[in-house]
Amino acid sequence: MERACAVCGSDRFVPFLEKDGYRIVRCAACAFLFVYPPPDSATLHALYTDPAYFRSEGPFGYADYAALRAFWETQARERLLVIERYVARGTLLDVGCASGIFLRVAQERGWKVSGIEIAPEAACEAERLTGCRIVSSPEPLLREGRTFDVITLWEYLEHVPDPRAELQRLSRLLRPEGLLALSTPNAGQRLAQRAPALWKEFKPPEHLSFFTAETLLRLLAACGFRELCVRAIAPDYRAPEWIERGIARARQRLGDRHDRRTPFWFLYSIARRAVRWTVIAYHKLFLSPLAYAGGLEVYARKERESE
Repeated sequence: MERACAVCGSDRFVPFLEKDGYRIVRCAACAFLFVYPPPDSATLHALYTDPAYFRSEGPFGYADYAALRAFWETQARERLLVIERYVARGTLLDVGCASGIFLRVAQERGWKVSGIEIAPEAACEAERLTGCRIVSSPEPLLREGRTFDVITLWEYLEHVPDPRAELQRLSRLLRPEGLLALSTPNAGQRLAQRAPALWKEFKPPEHLSFFTAETLLRLLAACGFRELCVRAIAPDYRAPEWIERGIARARQRLGDRHDRRTPFWFLYSIARRAVRWTVIAYHKLFLSPLAYAGGLEVYARKERESE
């Protein structure tokens, strides 16, 4: 199967990681990471239309998406505040809208909203919550000639086998000078680069494209978007693996405040706190936020000359 890098167009890839029967490769020209060859469309459709995706303890999806509603609502308000720095409230399309929580919060702030969601049960819940039609793909909106002031792709682009083609397709739904807002796991963080087998976001076939800030911004520019803001989100403060293993062994031998299996359980608690605060201080003093952020948020404007 022939394929060019979605970011730079190169056809030279080098092996990076084997995971669950899938091969993740690195572009030799720009360092973009992606699954190659990608799974077929039937595999992806089955994964995302399975109701268990939003309420399962399995390796993919969410253990209980609905139970996190308060978190999603708080996050939505924070993201909308950023969006509203760059564009007046108008029309908004959320791609991969799940059960519509972000859309509902946007409605409450005065936005006119629409959504795309492939999972039937989640789409029905989004329609119930918002009173709006939720479609399963961009095609109906493209046929209708719809355009929006804002398109959001929260934790979406990493699921896409060809992110360049997807961004180009969605760009047709965004008005000139409209705003694109997205989030995605940060493959530039230290753990992903130094110990990739431990990074939980390398989980094909659910995740297929893995972005650093550099590869993501390069892709957006190639698709006609001008960067406005990059935010490092979800800080992941992690000690070196040998220290993490030592702390875990101390817990096994001494106990902790929950089981207190030995009289010296408090030594584990002291060590854990000391390591935690030392690691946080080191990250903040000596590293860029992008080196330890678990995720990226990017806000970009569609250039007028872009199709």
